[in-house]
Amino acid sequence: RADLKKAKVFLKRAPNEIRINAYNPMIMSLHKANMDIQFILDPYACSMYCVDYISKSENGMSKLLREALNELKKGNNTVKERLRVIANKFLNSSEISAQEAVYHILSIPLSTSSRSTVFINTNRPEDRISMIKSDEVLQKLEPDSKDVFVQGLIDMYINRPEEMKNICLADFASVYNVSKKQTNNVQITENSDDEDVIDNEIDEKSVALKMKNGKGWIKKRTKKKIIRFRNFKLHQDPENYYREQLMLFLPWNNEEEDLIYINHEETFELHKDLIRQKRSEYVHREANEFEKAFEEHTERGNDDDIDDTKIEYDQDKNEFLIYETGNNEGDIFVEMGINTRTGKVEHFNVPKMIPDADYQQLMRSLNSNQRKYTLNVMNLIKDGDKQFFHFINGGAGVGKSTLIKAVYQSILRFYNSLPGSNPETIRVAICAPTGKAAALIDGMTLHSFLSLPVNQCKHKLVKLDSDVSNRIGVKLKDLQLLIIDEISMVGFTMFQQVDARLQQIMKSKESFGGISVIVLGDFNQLRPVGDKYIFQFNNSYNALVDNPLWSLFQLFELTEIMRQKDDKIFAIALSNIAKGTMTLEDINL
Repeated sequence: RADLKKAKVFLKRAPNEIRINAYNPMIMSLHKANMDIQFILDPYACSMYCVDYISKSENGMSKLLREALNELKKGNNTVKERLRVIANKFLNSSEISAQEAVYHILSIPLSTSSRSTVFINTNRPEDRISMIKSDEVLQKLEPDSKDVFVQGLIDMYINRPEEMKNICLADFASVYNVSKKQTNNVQITENSDDEDVIDNEIDEKSVALKMKNGKGWIKKRTKKKIIRFRNFKLHQDPENYYREQLMLFLPWNNEEEDLIYINHEETFELHKDLIRQKRSEYVHREANEFEKAFEEHTERGNDDDIDDTKIEYDQDKNEFLIYETGNNEGDIFVEMGINTRTGKVEHFNVPKMIPDADYQQLMRSLNSNQRKYTLNVMNLIKDGDKQFFHFINGGAGVGKSTLIKAVYQSILRFYNSLPGSNPETIRVAICAPTGKAAALIDGMTLHSFLSLPVNQCKHKLVKLDSDVSNRIGVKLKDLQLLIIDEISMVGFTMFQQVDARLQQIMKSKESFGGISVIVLGDFNQLRPVGDKYIFQFNNSYNALVDNPLWSLFQLFELTEIMRQKDDKIFAIALSNIAKGTMTLEDINL
């Protein structure tokens, strides 16, 4: 005796038919292939059967998971971390068949439709979105014109000709096409809302009618479009439900007068027979049937009407992997609400403003060239309209570090003097390629400041995740100037990475993201590690033209030695050593 909780069909079979699938003789003669059909008595079970096919799991272990497991075996990850890695592989990748992969690569549509569809936005006017006309069209309008939006389906319906005054919106959208020009065969236009057109669906015998506003022609179709709309629920939003029925299935001319400022339920009751008759032409089976089936299913249990044990699973090991999500891959722990952050605190180390007495002493210690350059930069900063790029060249002891401090403190004082300024805002950043050089100027390394990769020899800069980029961008939103010391140690690759990273963080395609840059250094000192000089190229063909980034920079040279200014002879000897031009006097010294 079977324990049945719902209706189920049992086919009567002869003993010799035990191993034969259920089939239909008429379909078999046409299909000429294997068949396994069942009677469907439960809408919910039918839905579950389709979902099982869509979301079926792979029994065989894919190459992707095998690689992930091999990587985990090499490390000392905890069980929780292993689970996270494997789960993220499922979350961020998709396995498909070879045939589907070919369809995607060749951009072949996976499905086509014999009927066109059109969406009718039945939301209230304030909840609809309109598209602005192109710049070319807007420039031709009168300065006080309010006709700035592209004509939509509802606008076309309102401007239908008098001959169509008794046509409802559903019929207008489904039965008619709108064209900008009057032709013998009105083609589908950008405003027709068609999605798929298999053949010519325009009625050749129909006459094109001109719209009231003269902005198009209306012609009848031979095939109706399938309409889609917001579909408000009566039990959830009665007012909008009645308004939507009136809007779709009853003719109207003025939306405010006929649909907004009225009693929707009373008007619906007055015309309900006409509305239901017209609605039956477009809504053949109510969408809430599946909702009712779901409720019935939950009441009686989880038994299905369909035997899903015969669903075949592909165990081919040569899977095609697509849809890598890039830098914004999902994290299964984040989806589950598990905090995975390590508590790391980002800190931008920038020098603070020194006391006024120290600043005055600093400015008095500058020589003529240093003072002139500081004033020049201050004028550029105060104007604020033009981006600038400066290269301060000078040998050892000419006061480059002192100049950096003077420029930074002067700019800091200027911005802090502005009304409403925040002293914690980062306006100027000081960086260097190494930690030791950065410590000498109270700055940061370029790697930590811009999150650059430590190994720059791969010549590939991976974009920051969106959250990291936005977090740094918020910190540096007011950045105006970047100062880089020891530029001789910054190679071609790192310089390109600084430019690319600033463009990403500042969300600007301008050089260095629109930030002004001052670089200082002496190319007779230490050179880049594992890279070309900043003004050279890694590619021999690129050497035929100038480096586009380095060519932006204007040269300023410091020649007066400040470190050994009391011993000029010794200072000159040190300079000659760096240049390799020592004299006999220098050697004897």
